[in-house]
Amino acid sequence: MCEELALDVPLVSAWPKSVKSALLHVISLAHYAIVAARGWAANSINARVRLNAEKDRLRAYPNNP
Repeated sequence: MCEELALDVPLVSAWPKSVKSALLHVISLAHYAIVAARGWAANSINARVRLNAEKDRLRAYPNNP
């Protein structure tokens, strides 16, 4: 899912290369933060947090077991 979205990021062609690069870096950092938070939640001691992480994972990737 993420690879498909990364290929479809529309960027304004008139923007300088540095702006496009910075925007893609921001998107990548945001994705990393979400993945890190999900990883923390999946390994949490609290069962409610683990279940919410599992629910989010299943919603994000419905075809993956």
